[in-house]
Amino acid sequence: MRDMTPELMQRYFENRDLGGLTIKIPDCGTVRTSLSHLFRSITGHEAYEYQTEPENIEAIAIYGSVLYKHFPVPGKTIQVNQDNIRGFLGLGKKVPRTIPGKREKPEDIDLMVITKEGLTDEKIIPTIKEDRYIEGFYGHYQEFITEQGLHIVYRSTDQFLEGIGNGDELSESVVKYGVPIVGEKRFTEIIRDVKNPTRENLHSFEWGEDSIGRLHGRII
Repeated sequence: MRDMTPELMQRYFENRDLGGLTIKIPDCGTVRTSLSHLFRSITGHEAYEYQTEPENIEAIAIYGSVLYKHFPVPGKTIQVNQDNIRGFLGLGKKVPRTIPGKREKPEDIDLMVITKEGLTDEKIIPTIKEDRYIEGFYGHYQEFITEQGLHIVYRSTDQFLEGIGNGDELSESVVKYGVPIVGEKRFTEIIRDVKNPTRENLHSFEWGEDSIGRLHGRII
């Protein structure tokens, strides 16, 4: 499918032809969300109607733990008996063995929305480590968490680029491994001259329509 622009996604939304977004995580399950809910959540903030309208959106990228290939689960070391028979009698020598760790299913999908105009006036938006505030301001940057498990942050193009190397770890994560699901071509243009962090493409994204023309997306 051609590049999914914000305007094209709005067309699907207005025609009620948005389906779902899925990410299958091995040995963990599938993370799903409604694309209608996603698009409505990103563009539906009345206080920021101009800043979040599709014409002002450059790109939308997924990052965070749902992109599981970037977050290998460490193994767990246990002590086992070297000799099964002697071990059964309690006489065997114990040796360490590493067993695979268990991945926890992500609780939400992290999204960064890159816009032409910012929601705030700050030139640089540092990442905040403390607990997040639901549906409103928290510290220096705008962030929303929806009931259906979407964690949405916003950056203007200038804020996004200025924050790299200046304390904005979220923007650095998006540059390093984020997957653009809307505005892929524009996203590539934005990060073209960024030298550090180095880009790591371990996941890709596919759009497709089902038999009745509803749009679905999946991360692979």
